[in-house]
This record gives sequence, C-alpha cells and structure tokens, in this order.
Amino acid sequence: MKEVQSRVEALETENEKLKQQNKELVEGMDKLQERYDALEHRFAALDSKNEEFADTYDCSFSELREDMDRLEGVVDFVQEGQVREESLEVIKNVVVKEIMTRLANGRNSHCTRVASAVADGPQDERLIASPPAPFTSISLIALIAIGIVSQPVVVLPKSTVRSISAFGVNQQSALIIASLKPNLDFRKGLTR
Repeated sequence: MKEVQSRVEALETENEKLKQQNKELVEGMDKLQERYDALEHRFAALDSKNEEFADTYDCSFSELREDMDRLEGVVDFVQEGQVREESLEVIKNVVVKEIMTRLANGRNSHCTRVASAVADGPQDERLIASPPAPFTSISLIALIAIGIVSQPVVVLPKSTVRSISAFGVNQQSALIIASLKPNLDFRKGLTR
C-alpha cells in the first residue's frame, strides 16, 4: 500500500510539474502570438509605406519623363533653329517661374533689388538679373535660345559659360544682366 501511495504522490508531483510546464508553454505561446501580431502589424505598415513610396516614385518618374520629353523638344528645336509657339510658351513660363521663385527666395542683393523692382512690370519689359547662383545653366540656355534676351549684357561663371558657349556667350564673364528694353538704368530699375 505504501508503494501505491508513493506512486500516486510521484504521479501527482509529475502531474503538477506537467501542468506548470503546460502553463509556461501557453504563456510562451501567447507571447509568441503577441510578437507575431506586432510583426504582422509592422509588416502591414511597411507594406503600406512601400506602396506610398512606389506611388510617389512612379509620379516622380512620370514627371521626370515629362520634363525629359520637354527638354528633348527644346533641344530639337534649338538644334533645328525652329521655335514652336507651344514650346516657346512652356519655356517662357518655366523660366519666368524659376526666376520669380529664386528672386523671392534670394538675398536682398543689388541685382535682386533691381530685378525685383522690374518683376512686377509687363512681361515684355522684365529684367533678368542675378548674382552667379540664382539661375541654372538650363534657364540661361533657354533664355538665350528662344530669344527672350535681346541685346543682353552677359557675364557668367566659367562653368556656366562652358555649358552655353554654343550660343556665343562671352567666356570672360561673371554675372548676367539682360533686358528686353534698351533704356535700362541698373541703379534705378527700368526707366519708362
């Protein structure tokens, strides 16, 4: 009888150990489930961000493609010496927008003040003036190529001059000031 009782006690002890192990396994499984759920949530958020990035990338790539197509058109008509009216308008709008943005964000230098004084005038009397930084060589190429700049005084950094030397710009320059109107006083702005 003692053997049976000790066997029962041993089985009860083993049963308690197994219950404790089972409880620990259940708790461990719950923790694993929580981790899995957290990872699944993070993966869903990452997947969503990837989709947003892909959409943004697609839009940016599409815009870049459109810009490249426009630039290709500009290069074509510059090379052929032909200017289509719609291309001329696109270039004028882009260049004027860039100029106005850069002037609005620029420092209050003499050239910026002169250009700002004239920027509100009629489009055919606008002054284009800048220290070496505000314009990209593409803007300058476009201005010269489409004939917006007539009788310009052109002074550019050598790196920009190399970019547009095909248009016959003086290569010993450091600043561009150009006007569509010949009676220009650079200290006062445009004289009427």
